[in-house]
Amino acid sequence: MTLSPQNALLQLLRCWIIEKNDGTGFLRSISQPEIIELCEYARQLHLTHWFGYFLHGKNILPEEYEQYCARGYQVALGVDMRRDADFKLICRKLENAGIDYIPLKGNFLAYSVYPASTLRVRADVDLLLREKDLQRAWQLFRNDGWLDPENGRQHTLHIAPLISPKTNIILELHFNIFRKQEHAPDNADLWSWSTVKSGHLYQLPFEAVFIYLIDSALRDNFQFNGIKLLLDTGLLIGAGADIAKIRRLAAETGLDREVELLFCAFNDFYPEKCQPLNVDQKAADALRRLVLLPPPAKNESHELLLSRDFNGMNAKGKTAFIIKHLFAPKSELVTRYRIKHQLAIPFFYGVDLLRKALIFKQLKHRKTNNSISEFAQAQKNLSDFLKR
Repeated sequence: MTLSPQNALLQLLRCWIIEKNDGTGFLRSISQPEIIELCEYARQLHLTHWFGYFLHGKNILPEEYEQYCARGYQVALGVDMRRDADFKLICRKLENAGIDYIPLKGNFLAYSVYPASTLRVRADVDLLLREKDLQRAWQLFRNDGWLDPENGRQHTLHIAPLISPKTNIILELHFNIFRKQEHAPDNADLWSWSTVKSGHLYQLPFEAVFIYLIDSALRDNFQFNGIKLLLDTGLLIGAGADIAKIRRLAAETGLDREVELLFCAFNDFYPEKCQPLNVDQKAADALRRLVLLPPPAKNESHELLLSRDFNGMNAKGKTAFIIKHLFAPKSELVTRYRIKHQLAIPFFYGVDLLRKALIFKQLKHRKTNNSISEFAQAQKNLSDFLKR
């Protein structure tokens, strides 16, 4: 029986993350056509740097994929070096100012649970600060020339983002990491859970990070790459995150259903101690399908967002939706394209209006591309299950 590339990838990731081996034993047990399908699927999921890291020189991959994955790892290594320099510069500024900070997402995981920081793709720098230090830290970077493209606009979980004038890295200073809901922890709770690692650098327990990653992924409807959630959470468990503590914290924060859905959807990936409890199998199947779909390109993310929300509305709702999204704040455009010069903003804003109008025209006539439609429908199916 032929092994699907999705199942083959999950078994290989389990070797790397859960069983702590290089996966060559598993790959030698499957056929060459299956390995080729696996490599092509990994390319769609942007995981070729993992193959380059674990399999380079093992004489397992066909020659063209061996070279392609090696180049993928080299590119990731270059990006990681630049991100590492940005991150360390930011940390040094906070240390010198005597400001406590907790790295979040990739900038915590890359150095704490991943075999090599290169394997964890990082885009922005997210840090949790004590509430009393937020404005002082923000002003510290502004005084050093960092840009404020949104004119101080506060977001749901962090204050206005800043952009480095030298490297374009985006810095988000958080006052919370969980959506505001009945059982969500606040800033004081998060700091009471944390422990000092060195100087003013603190870290959250693995279990809290695990729950936060699920909350963040669901909040974004797996907008870009759900497979990253598997890698992050699997490595946290492999690094010692306690399953009982994860479940207890999930219950306290109202995310116990989502944790069990994840364990059920990928029970062939997570270790046996993660066997799920009381799960809606249809919702778990929807989550699995969504995570394993190759994500749309980031330049298609706006079309995906519109497609997912637009197609589920009635005629009156669609009109309101079009008006709202056609004239979204220019600050969002500035952040998305990282435009620094005020004179360029009107031009790009006009281009963005035209682009949105074309997207809506495609949606009204159901001409959006197949990959966007499939991904958007999978997101909607999962959202419908969770709402029920």
